[in-house]
Amino acid sequence: FRQGDYFIPQQRLEKLIVDYLARVPEAPDEVDIDGEAVLKAIAAQHGLLVERSRRIYSFSHLTFQEYFTAKYIVDNEARGAVDELMQHVFDSRWREVLFLAASQLDNADDFFKRFLILLDNYALNNRLTELLVWSNNLQHQWGSVFAEPTNRIDSQSANYHPTAMRALLLFEAINHDIARLLDLERQSDFHYISDFTRKLALEQARDCTLYLAHTFDQNIDPVCIQNFDNESLSLLGSSCYDLANYLQKVCLLVDCLNLAIVTNRRAIEDRLLLPPQP
Repeated sequence: FRQGDYFIPQQRLEKLIVDYLARVPEAPDEVDIDGEAVLKAIAAQHGLLVERSRRIYSFSHLTFQEYFTAKYIVDNEARGAVDELMQHVFDSRWREVLFLAASQLDNADDFFKRFLILLDNYALNNRLTELLVWSNNLQHQWGSVFAEPTNRIDSQSANYHPTAMRALLLFEAINHDIARLLDLERQSDFHYISDFTRKLALEQARDCTLYLAHTFDQNIDPVCIQNFDNESLSLLGSSCYDLANYLQKVCLLVDCLNLAIVTNRRAIEDRLLLPPQP
């Protein structure tokens, strides 16, 4: 899976089968193992492998290959397999493998510790720290304002999940930039193509922030911050593509977390969308 080998020559599969069966206790001599017969039996009786063309096989469904890849990672966790898996977080081909691995680990604390470090490094390397500092600082201000009974928008405002609040503030910042791009489009056709791709990235980022906000607090409402004093909304600059990628991976972590067994789920949730730790 790591090499992208979806189609495997029959000769290679036969050798893998023979090598494996030769190591089974009380196995016959290697010369007596008919790898081709075993392969044909697997294909005919179990449907695990399918001959796609003459002497070329693949798994009957990609899910089998993804499952066995995740199983290998879980079985070899102590040998650093999770570290290797983290190298593929930004490769969409590994999405299901991440889900399967997270759900099979007896304790996924180390999985999410490494995932969070990866997100921090990405934010540092792609000029996202300032934006995350801004949303975090404003989240604290927002919480303190709503903690005053006279300033509460509703009775639940002071109890919003902090990560949901940060997500909603990013949502508002992204909406601000999208509106600015729409104004540019109306003023000139010159920027249309570049602004279109940028707007698409911003829309993807906006969808992620709204997903995160509602995942952590179903009662949170974007109306809550529409009139909040935001003097630093234009922080996105040219980093909108990196922001979209970052937020998509935060959503990926959340989806993995929903499948995993961890010691302290809330601690992981509270760590999301914070500025990178030194």
